[in-house]
Amino acid sequence: MHSLPVFPAHIPRLRGKISFEVIEMKEYQGLGDMLKNNQEAFSYYTSLPKYVRSMIAMRSDNIHTFDTLQNYADNLLRGDG
Repeated sequence: MHSLPVFPAHIPRLRGKISFEVIEMKEYQGLGDMLKNNQEAFSYYTSLPKYVRSMIAMRSDNIHTFDTLQNYADNLLRGDG
């Protein structure tokens, strides 16, 4: 005997088609290329403390995505870098 899933009242039920949004993670040649071509990345980078920007700049050739930039900055801000 199979039972149907029960949805709590606060979770809306989906009817009809379900669509998924694909988020493309653009890759850049390096940090400089990303900062030149991605305004969101530029704003994020310039909002970071100077010591974090300096540490990131030392590894700029290894940063090819905005996600990588954010992860590296988060690690540095936590003291894991």
